[in-house]
Amino acid sequence: LAILTLILDAGKAAFVALLFKYLTNSEIIGILSGVAAILGHNYPIFLKFKGGKGVASTLGLMLAMTPLVGVLTALTWLFMAFTFKYSSLSALTALALAPIYAILFETPIVSLIYILLTILSFYRHKDNIKRILKGEESKIKIKGSSKK
Repeated sequence: LAILTLILDAGKAAFVALLFKYLTNSEIIGILSGVAAILGHNYPIFLKFKGGKGVASTLGLMLAMTPLVGVLTALTWLFMAFTFKYSSLSALTALALAPIYAILFETPIVSLIYILLTILSFYRHKDNIKRILKGEESKIKIKGSSKK
């Protein structure tokens, strides 16, 4: 179920971004359309503006529009998740590094957009950050594995 959710959340921003890039022949319009999908995911009108945190949607946008940045961001998440076992810490670290990857490999406007998405994600994770600092954040649990 978690993998399906990841695919659908990432896919919505990726699909919108690629569609509008194709329709307008503009990478920036594509990226901004993906940002709109992320905002819609985070603040859905039909759920009284209470939605997700946008990590998977942001990753989908990055993979679709800036594949190198997207892959580096995903690898950062995986490394952090396997090392520390905290999904939120993994997401925050990966998204904090994404603008740096964009600065290295993309245009300044793309880097700025990713900085803004990172700020949004940190805001959406404010409760997780408090729990991390208190040592109360739950760890990633893999079904069927047990620690002895």
